[in-house]
Amino acid sequence: MRKYGMLLLVFVLVLTGCATDREQPGTDNRPVESPATDEACGRSHLVKEPEDAEEAEFVRHVDGDTAQMKINGKVETVRFLLVDTPETKHPKLGAQPKGEQAAAFTKQLLEKADRITLQYDVEKRDKYNRVLAYVFADGVNVQEELLEKGLARVGYVYKSH
Repeated sequence: MRKYGMLLLVFVLVLTGCATDREQPGTDNRPVESPATDEACGRSHLVKEPEDAEEAEFVRHVDGDTAQMKINGKVETVRFLLVDTPETKHPKLGAQPKGEQAAAFTKQLLEKADRITLQYDVEKRDKYNRVLAYVFADGVNVQEELLEKGLARVGYVYKSH
């Protein structure tokens, strides 16, 4: 799952038809489903937790694609790679449709998890000094869940210099 490995997830979802019938974030305010197996696609999860993932402890959610976590005893802001969720408190955009749902979904997933792990890509931090990671809650890829539920779009692919 190194460099661009998660992009494969997007292509598989589209090819299998699992993502093509999903609504785009911001289109309505339907209740958010809890994380579960996607029966329509006939699978539980495409992305499996890697063996070399680093353990983290959930501290608090910031929004749908960012959370604070304790990593090696230090509280860090973690920005989820690959996904972009609608804003909840952007200084110029304000709150966007489905922003609160995405934030609540992420919070629920991370709060209830017994084990959270992080997988890093090529760059470990962005220009804001946030940790960049693929996030797993009890072995479930959080980014995949957000995409499947229509609460995120592919949008945060970090490009190194």
